[in-house]
Amino acid sequence: MFRKAKQFDSTCLNYVWINKEPIITHEDGELCGIPLNRIDRAHQNAKAYPETAFNIWVDYKLLDCSTRFFIESHDHINSPDNVQLRDLNDIPTYAENAHFSPEGGTDIWARVDYARLLVLEHCLKTTDVDVAFYSDFDTRDVSIENKEALKSLHKYGVVLGSVIKDDGGKGMVENGYFGLCKETGEHFLDSYLLPETEKALMDNRDGFEALKASIDGWRNERGNGKRPRSRIELAIPVLFRMGYRMPPDYQRFDDFRINDLEESVIDKPDYNFAAAMRDI
Repeated sequence: MFRKAKQFDSTCLNYVWINKEPIITHEDGELCGIPLNRIDRAHQNAKAYPETAFNIWVDYKLLDCSTRFFIESHDHINSPDNVQLRDLNDIPTYAENAHFSPEGGTDIWARVDYARLLVLEHCLKTTDVDVAFYSDFDTRDVSIENKEALKSLHKYGVVLGSVIKDDGGKGMVENGYFGLCKETGEHFLDSYLLPETEKALMDNRDGFEALKASIDGWRNERGNGKRPRSRIELAIPVLFRMGYRMPPDYQRFDDFRINDLEESVIDKPDYNFAAAMRDI
C-alpha cells in the first residue's frame, strides 16, 4: 500500500518578473507593460494551494506609473488572500547588485536566472518557511503536493523541474522550477547554485549550464549511496518546452478589465485619477 509522503508545515512559492528594460507604455500604446495573463496563471495556482504563501516578485524600478497602477489595481481586485505582490528591491542582495540596474546592460536571462535564486535565498534565510519554491509563470500546476516532489525534498532537500515529454514523462532538467528545503536545500543553494550562477551573471550568460554544473558538483560531494543517480532523479515533469507561450486568453488589459476597473474605482465621483497616478 502506498504511503503518502509527509507534507511540510510551511511552504512558499515564488514567481519573478523582470522586464528587459524600463517600461514606457505610451510609446507602444499599451496600458500595462506586464502581461496580466501571467499574473492570472499565478492566481490559479494559488487558489489550488490555499495553504501556501505565493509571492509575485517584480522589479519596481523598471515599471512606469501606468504599469504600476494597473498591476496594483489588478492585484487589489483579483488576487487571492494567499498572494502578495512584492518588490525585488526589498531584497538587499538584489537591490545592491549593479547587474540589476536599468543602465547595467546585463543580459535579461542572466538577470532573471540569478534573481530567482536570490529570492529563494531570501525566503529560506529571513522567513520561517520549511520549503521555498520558484516556478516560471507558465507552469500549469506547480505541484507542491506532488508525491515525487515531496519524496525528493525529504530525501535530498531539493526538487527540480523537467520538461514534460509528449507521453507525460520527464524530459530535460531546466531551471524554471526549484524547490529547496531549509538547511539541506540551502547547502545546495549556497555552495553550488548561487556561486555558479553568479559566475554566469558576471559572464553575461544565462544560468542553464550553471545549473548542470551545480547538480554535478553537489552529487559528487555527497558520495555513493547518498546522492541521486542522475539529475533526472531530482526532477518532476512540470515545465513546457522552450518556445511555449501562455494562451492569449485576453490582451494585457482588455476592455472588460478596464470597464470593470472604471465601474469599481475610476467612475466614483470622488476618485482623482491624476492624484492616484502621482501617488504610485
